[in-house]
Amino acid sequence: MNHAVVTSLLIFCGLHTGLSPYGYLAWAQTAGWAILGNLAGGVALITVLRLLQVPRQVQRHREQPAAHLANHRQPR
Repeated sequence: MNHAVVTSLLIFCGLHTGLSPYGYLAWAQTAGWAILGNLAGGVALITVLRLLQVPRQVQRHREQPAAHLANHRQPR
């Protein structure tokens, strides 16, 4: 799977050779699909990674509920 930018550059370079069997519309369509695919994949990947971290963070906060406040000074 190529990144949207790599795919777009390869097709764009093919257009400038003058030998490609496709045109600028095909380039724009391919770039659009690649961008949508990368966007959906990136969001899904980040979401899955964050969801996998949540149970450990919840458990840690249950074991040490005030650990994140230990470094903060109380106002006098």
